[in-house]
Amino acid sequence: MEGNNLMGTLYTRKDSPNWWWQHGDARKSTGIPHNNRTLAEEVADEFERERLANKFGIPVRKSTIRPLAVQYLATMEVTKSEAWAYRMKTGLMHFVRMYGECQLTEIGFDEMEVYIYKRVKLGRAPKTIHTEIQMVSRFFKYAAAKKYNCDDPTRHLNDILPPNRVRNERQAIPEELLRQAVNEAWLDVDRAFWTTLYYTGLRISDAGTLTADEVRPDRIDLTQTKTKKPVVIPLHRDLVGQDIVGLRTTHDERVESRRRIQKILGGYDLHSIRHSFASHLVAKGASEIEVQVLLGHSKRSVTAQYVHSNFDRLQTLVNRLSLS
Repeated sequence: MEGNNLMGTLYTRKDSPNWWWQHGDARKSTGIPHNNRTLAEEVADEFERERLANKFGIPVRKSTIRPLAVQYLATMEVTKSEAWAYRMKTGLMHFVRMYGECQLTEIGFDEMEVYIYKRVKLGRAPKTIHTEIQMVSRFFKYAAAKKYNCDDPTRHLNDILPPNRVRNERQAIPEELLRQAVNEAWLDVDRAFWTTLYYTGLRISDAGTLTADEVRPDRIDLTQTKTKKPVVIPLHRDLVGQDIVGLRTTHDERVESRRRIQKILGGYDLHSIRHSFASHLVAKGASEIEVQVLLGHSKRSVTAQYVHSNFDRLQTLVNRLSLS
C-alpha cells in the first residue's frame, strides 16, 4: 500500500506497471505508470468523486481534462479493439495537449473554434480535423455519463469546420490484380497475411492476431475483436497446414503492411481485400446471406456495402429473363 487519496488508497502491484486505486472491494487501474504519482493521484480523486456521486448523490466537482482523458483512454483500451483505442488516443491527443489543464466547464464554442483554427493553420487535413472533433465529442459524452458537470462543446461547429471530402467507397480488387500483389510481396509474412485476409474475409486486426486455439484443422473459430461476436470460417485448402498464427500482432505492423500493399495496388488498401472476399464469392455463386454469415455481420444491409457487382455479370443475369 502506498498511501491514501481522499477516502481511497493508491497502491502498486507487481503484475502491473500502473498505479491502482482501491476502496473496500472496489479496485481500478488508474492507467498511470509508477513514475507519475501526481497524475495517478488526480485520476484516483476522480474515481473517488465518482464513487461518492453514485453512492450518495453528491454532486461531482469540476474536473480538469487531462486526468479524466487518461481514465477515458484506459477504459477504451479495455473495452474496445486495439485499432479503435489507437484511433481514439491519436484523435484526442492534440486536444488534451492544448486544454489538458482546463476545467471541463471552461471548454465551449470559442475554445473549439481556436482549436480548429490552429489545426487548420498547421496544415492538418479536413478529414483529420473532423475525426478529432468526433473523438472530443465522445470524450465529453463519457464525462457527462460519469456525472461530471459539462456540456458537449462540439455542437454547432459545422459552420466553422473545414469542408470534409466525401469518403470514397472501397471497391473490390480485381482477382488478377490481387494475385499480382501477393506474388510481388517483398516479405513472406506479408504474402501470408494478404492471402489469409482474402481466403478468410476477416478484418485486418482479427486476421493479424489469430491464435493457435482459433485456427482449427478445418476452420477458423474466433470472437471478432470489433463486434465481440463469434464467427466460424471454413479453412481454405491453400491455408491448410500453413502457419497463419500471429502474422501481424501489432497496430504498427499492420500499418506498415497496408503501406506496402498500397504501393503495389495504388488506390486499394488492406480492407479492400475484405470487400474482394465478399464480392468474388457472390460472383462465384454465393448468396448474400451466406456471405453475411462468413463476414460475421449482424445486419444484411452492412453486407450489401461489401458486395460490389460487376456490370457484365448484372447484364448476364438480366439477359437470363425471358418471356418467349
